[in-house]
Amino acid sequence: MRITIGAYLAMVFFIVSCSKGKQEAQPEPAPRFTDSLTGWQVFEHTIPGDYMNDMAFFGQTGFITNNKGIYRSVDGGRTWTPVPGDHAGIHSLAFLDSQHGYGIGRNRYTYTVDGGHTWHTRSENGWDNGEEIQFVTPAKGFKSMDHSLYSTSDTGKTWKKETGISCEALYFTDSARGWALLRNNIHITRNGGRTWETKGTELGYLFSLHFTDSLYGWGSDENYPKLYRTTDGGETWTTIALPAGFRDLHFTDRQNGYAVSGYTIWKTTDGGTNWFPFGRSGLGGIVELFIDKQNVLWAAGKGRVLKKQL
Repeated sequence: MRITIGAYLAMVFFIVSCSKGKQEAQPEPAPRFTDSLTGWQVFEHTIPGDYMNDMAFFGQTGFITNNKGIYRSVDGGRTWTPVPGDHAGIHSLAFLDSQHGYGIGRNRYTYTVDGGHTWHTRSENGWDNGEEIQFVTPAKGFKSMDHSLYSTSDTGKTWKKETGISCEALYFTDSARGWALLRNNIHITRNGGRTWETKGTELGYLFSLHFTDSLYGWGSDENYPKLYRTTDGGETWTTIALPAGFRDLHFTDRQNGYAVSGYTIWKTTDGGTNWFPFGRSGLGGIVELFIDKQNVLWAAGKGRVLKKQL
C-alpha cells in the first residue's frame, strides 16, 4: 500500500500528539513518606531555610535558631517572627530558665535575661566553630569550641579556656555535675568546673549527649546506629544497637526517652534498650527535640513544628 507524504506527516503528528497527551496525564510521583502523627498537634511554619539548629519552649513561648537567625513564637508554635538583631549562624541555643537564654555560633555570642524580649549580641573573631553552650547559673556557663572547653563567670563578657579539657559534646545536670566529651576522652566535674577528672572511653564522636541525673546518661551519633549508655556517671559505657542513627535525644527519666532520626521520632520505655516509632512527619526531616517543664514534647523540622503532651 502506498502512503502519500501528506498522509505520513499526518500520522506522525497524531502519534506525537497522543504521546504528549499521555505524558501530561501521568500522575505526579507519590511522596516518599506519609504522616503518622496520631495525637500530635501540627503547626506549619514559614521560617526560611531547611535546617534547624536548636529549639526551646517555655509554655506558649518558644525559640528556634537556624543559620538565618533566631525566631520567636508567643502562641505555642503557631506563628513565628525573627528576633531583631544579627543572629545569623547561631548554632547552639540553651535556656537556664524561662528568662535566661544563651546562644553561640559562627563568630556570634548572644544572651537574653528577659525571656527573649531583648538580646545582647557580641561578635567574636575566631569563633568559627562554636558547638555547644550551657549555663549553670545566670552568670556561669560553659561552651565547646574548636574541640576545647571554655568557661565564663560574667555572663559571657570574658571566657577562659580550660586547660587540658577537650570537648565537642557537653552536658550539665545541675550547677555542680557536668560532662565534657571528645572522642576517646570524657571529662567529669562534680564541683561546677573547678576541677575535672578524665576517663578514657571508646565512644568516639557523639552528636547528642543527655543525662537525667548523676548516674544515668546516653549518647548518640546520627551517622551510626549505636546508642551509648552509662549507669555509673560516665565511668563505664555499654553499646546498644539502634534502628537508625539518632541526631537528637532526650530522656525524661531513667526509662523513658525520645530521639529523632530523619522523618521519624522514636521512643524507648526501657532505658534505651528497645525503640519504637512515636511519630513520623512526611513533609520533611525532624532535626530537633525539646521537652519543656510541663512535660510537652516539641519537635521541629522543615516547614513544621510538632507538639505532644507526654
